[in-house]
Amino acid sequence: MNAEAFRLRAPRAADPAGAAAEEGTAAAAAAAAATVAAAAAATVAAAAAAAATVAAAAEAAADNGGIDVRLLAYNRNPTNYHLPPQQQQQQQQQQQEEQQQQRAQQQQEKSQLKRQQEKQQNHLSMQQQGQKQHLQQQQQQQGPQQHPPPQQQQQQEQQQQEQQQQQHQQQQ
Repeated sequence: MNAEAFRLRAPRAADPAGAAAEEGTAAAAAAAAATVAAAAAATVAAAAAAAATVAAAAEAAADNGGIDVRLLAYNRNPTNYHLPPQQQQQQQQQQQEEQQQQRAQQQQEKSQLKRQQEKQQNHLSMQQQGQKQHLQQQQQQQGPQQHPPPQQQQQQEQQQQEQQQQQHQQQQ
């Protein structure tokens, strides 16, 4: 073996430049291996830090009302994450409650509008009754001989029709 080792070393001694190149290549390979090892160590350290962050978030969530850590993941990437069934049900219930509240508010507004229209209609009908009574009193005071001229009667009828149309439009 010594002879064989001597024979392998002999060319190096004869060619110092080749020996230096081989040593440089070996050193470069060792440096590359060290770089890869350092990168792997950094990756492992980053993964450990991420795990520690998630664990800390889980503890904080447990302290702050039991928020599921999966919500944190959902907030980061909502398109690729599905909520658990229980939380889906909670969201659906909240949406249904909001819809019911909106419907109730709309119905309340409709009923208020209807009451206002009824009040206006009652007010207009009372005005019409008052006008009729006033005309009747005038006719009684002036006597039976006077009938309103056809023009005046037509004007009164037109006014009544216009008021009725206005009432009808307000109701709609």
